[in-house]
Amino acid sequence: MDDTQPRAALVTAATGAIGSAVAIELAHRGWSLFCQYSGAEAEAGEVEQALRRAAQKQQRRIDTAWAKVDLSQSAGREQLVEQALDEFERIDLLVNADAGSAGVAEDLLELTEDAFADVMASGVTATLFLTQLVASEMVRLVEAGEMEAGKIVTLSLIHI
Repeated sequence: MDDTQPRAALVTAATGAIGSAVAIELAHRGWSLFCQYSGAEAEAGEVEQALRRAAQKQQRRIDTAWAKVDLSQSAGREQLVEQALDEFERIDLLVNADAGSAGVAEDLLELTEDAFADVMASGVTATLFLTQLVASEMVRLVEAGEMEAGKIVTLSLIHI
């Protein structure tokens, strides 16, 4: 097992409130970060600056990479995992952040079946199948002796 390699985390929705807070804390602790987002590049740039500041506060050097990927599509999930592994050769931690917050109606009485299906696709389906992909890679890395154990955290915020 290679303990000299920095720990790498894959954080989804890294420009959202929950995802960015988690990513900033991980940067503070010296983790390398592969951050997924689906919003504006300017938001990713702002979070990137916050990650650098958090790491510098603790005199840590971190590596970061970003990918704008649609997690509701299987090709997007596969691309994300492949890019993260290409960048860091491992994923020690998956943080499914802010799962399920996209596409929600403002009022329960206005919620349509299509809007609900969007919430399920972005929050439940995407999270489940991304977790499956990453867990498979974690098992492979553990069995190869390249890391001790992987960790997965899912934070869900579904509001209607």
